[in-house]
Amino acid sequence: MNSENPTFEKTTTPLGVGGFPIASEYLMVLVNVGLARGMNTQLCLSGAQLPVQVLLNPGTVVGNESIRRVIQNLLGRMHLEELVVAFIEQIGMLNHGALSVAMQSSASILEAIQVAVLYRHT
Repeated sequence: MNSENPTFEKTTTPLGVGGFPIASEYLMVLVNVGLARGMNTQLCLSGAQLPVQVLLNPGTVVGNESIRRVIQNLLGRMHLEELVVAFIEQIGMLNHGALSVAMQSSASILEAIQVAVLYRHT
């Protein structure tokens, strides 16, 4: 990768930290949640060991620990329940189909979280 003009290949090797790959689109949703709450991009990505340019390249994958760090940054500004609701609102039915419908039709925030966890394990 050229440090002056970074490009990212679509690969299953995660960028950032962590051995479990997560689609960068989820990172983009999390950063959008932060931006909507007055955070800037650098603050959202602080400590995640990811360049800002990763947000410009859908289709790449990000390490789970980098995603966890972004979530921690967001939780420094909002409660878990608020983050879950904001994430569900941002995720969008068109992009995430059945998972989005299942989460949006959950009876409670806890049920929505449980649905997401069950989906991750399938």
